[in-house]
Amino acid sequence: MAAQVSLEAESLPVLFQSAVDAHTRLLSTSAMSEEYKPLRDATIEKFELLRTLVRSLQLFSANEDHKEHSTASLRFVLVSAYLGDLYSRCNAAPTDLERDTKRIGFINQSLTSLRDFLELLRILQFPFATDDQIDFFLQMKPGVRRNRDQRIAHMKEISETETKLRELGQLLEIAAQQPGGDEDLLREHHLAFIQSWFLKAGELWEMLTTELNMLQQMQQMRATGELDLRRAPPPPAAREAPLVLTRDMVQQMALENQSITRANFKLITRGYGRIGAPTMSIEEALMSGNACCSLKNCMKKEPHTHTTEEEEEAKAREAESDAAADAATMAARELDEYKDTVRRGDGNRYNMG
Repeated sequence: MAAQVSLEAESLPVLFQSAVDAHTRLLSTSAMSEEYKPLRDATIEKFELLRTLVRSLQLFSANEDHKEHSTASLRFVLVSAYLGDLYSRCNAAPTDLERDTKRIGFINQSLTSLRDFLELLRILQFPFATDDQIDFFLQMKPGVRRNRDQRIAHMKEISETETKLRELGQLLEIAAQQPGGDEDLLREHHLAFIQSWFLKAGELWEMLTTELNMLQQMQQMRATGELDLRRAPPPPAAREAPLVLTRDMVQQMALENQSITRANFKLITRGYGRIGAPTMSIEEALMSGNACCSLKNCMKKEPHTHTTEEEEEAKAREAESDAAADAATMAARELDEYKDTVRRGDGNRYNMG
C-alpha cells in the first residue's frame, strides 16, 4: 500500500502538467471543430483522476496553512478550479430534446467544483481570498449581480494580477538559466496564478448562477404550460369585398365633397386603391389587357427590311472614308520605301555638274 501511494505521489506532477497542457490546447481549439469535444472529455478525465489522487493522498487538511505546503504542492489547489472551468464548457447537442436538463447538470457539476476550490482557499488561508470575498460569491442569490463599482474593481484586480504574472514569468525565464533557479520567485508565481484563478472563479460563479436560474425558470414554465416554444399558426385571413373604382367615380366624389384621405387619394388616382384590391371595372380591365396584348404583338413583329435614303448616304460616307484611309496608308508606305533606297544628300551630288 505504501509503495502504491509513493508511486501515485511521483506520477502526480507529471499527470498535472499533462492535464494543464491539454487545457491550454483546448482553449486554442475552436468549439465548433470536431476535435473539441474529444479533447475536452479527455482533459476532464485527467483532472478527475488528479482530484481522486489528491484526495487519496490527503495533500491538504483543515489544520494546515498554505505556508506549510511546499511550492510544488501548491499547484494542486487548482485541480477543482480547472474542473469548474471545463464543466462550464460542456453542452448537449442542439438537436437533443433534453439539452436544457443536461446543461443544468453540467452547471451543477461546475458550481460544485468551484465551491470546492473556494472552500479550499478558505481552509489554507490565502491572503487574497478573504472570508468576505468567498462568502460574497457562495451566498450570491440567483439573478442578483454586482453593481458597476464592484465590477470595475474586480476587473482592475484581474488586470493587475495578469500583469504581475507576465513580469514574474519573464523573471523565471532569466532565473532558469542559473543553476538551482529561484525557489522564492517560483512560489510567488504560483501564488499569483492561484489568485488569478480565484478572480476567474468569481466571474464564472456569477455567470453560471444566472444561467442556472434562467434554465430552471424555463423548465418550470414549460412544465406548467406557460411557455410553448412552438409557433402558433396564423389566424385565417378574412376575405374582403373587391373595391371597384373608376376615374368618373373619383370625380363624382370630389364634386360631392366626400371625405377622403390624402394617402387614399394618391393611391386611387394612381390606379391602386386599397393594397391588394382591384381598382378598375371589368370593362376597363378588359380594355387594358387588350391594349397590352396588342402592344406586345407589335413589338414581336420583325422590322421592315427597306433601307431609307439616310442609311444609304451613311453607307456611302463610310465607304469613302475607308478608301481615303487606304490611300493615305499606301502613300505612307511609298514614302518609307523611297527613304530606304535614297540616302540623305544624294540629290545634291547629281546637281554638281
